[in-house]
Amino acid sequence: MASFIEKLEKRAYNTPGGLLCVGIDPHIDTHMHTRPSEAQQDLYNRCVQLIQQTHTHAIAYKPNLAFFMASGLDGLSVLKKVCDYIPNDIPTLLDCKCGDIGSSSEMYVHSYYNILGVDGVTVHPYMGEDSIKPFIKHTNKGVFILSKTSNMGSNMSQHTTHAHTQLPLYLHIARTYKNIAQKAIEEGEQLACIGLVVGATAPHELKNVRKEWPNVWILSPGLGAQQADLYSTLKAGLREDGHGLILPISRGITQHQDARKAAEEWHTLINNTKQEILQETCAQTYAI
Repeated sequence: MASFIEKLEKRAYNTPGGLLCVGIDPHIDTHMHTRPSEAQQDLYNRCVQLIQQTHTHAIAYKPNLAFFMASGLDGLSVLKKVCDYIPNDIPTLLDCKCGDIGSSSEMYVHSYYNILGVDGVTVHPYMGEDSIKPFIKHTNKGVFILSKTSNMGSNMSQHTTHAHTQLPLYLHIARTYKNIAQKAIEEGEQLACIGLVVGATAPHELKNVRKEWPNVWILSPGLGAQQADLYSTLKAGLREDGHGLILPISRGITQHQDARKAAEEWHTLINNTKQEILQETCAQTYAI
């Protein structure tokens, strides 16, 4: 079975090409149904319809655990069915933001990788490297570590200066896991695809992270409902090869009256803007 990075790169470099990741954040009013079974079926139908309408433009899907947990055990049952429904050639990145002591992380690993069967997860690094090690030892998975999140309150902690490196915490995290990945390569050790989460709402920080780790894949939320600027995001975060960014759009597609049209429009806009930036970069290089 193909690994997370194999699926991702095949979608990104070939068909459909691009950077669009479709978020699955189903806002369901369970009170509109008289029976739990109806709510469960409605939740599943909405997710399946979204996948059917957007799969030709998505390089990945990002279901958000919280939106399924809000429906209780029925919601978790639906999440499993939705993960199974997503086409096998499209990577599924579960937005769960977990991170705990090693033994607890092992149980999260079992739940997400073995039961839900997702290709990758988001994790937070607050509890240290040992809390993330159980995830990254699975070589066929993708693990995206929170570096600079897209919410307004993130500056409270993520810009504090690390005592030893004197770097802002978000950049210290990026450097730490870059070094872990590089050391593994040097020692012939295989790890999961380690990526970072850096919000599109923070293009300055995104640029810093890209400079720190030129070849890393970055999950960059914040476009659409959070109104981050697409041009600034791509300018700051693209790798030299025009890839390296995963741009999740959730509400901008799921709450659109025509999800297929919204996905196509985002796909086209992202690709056109990317080409514009690559052409500008090329022109500047020749001018020098």
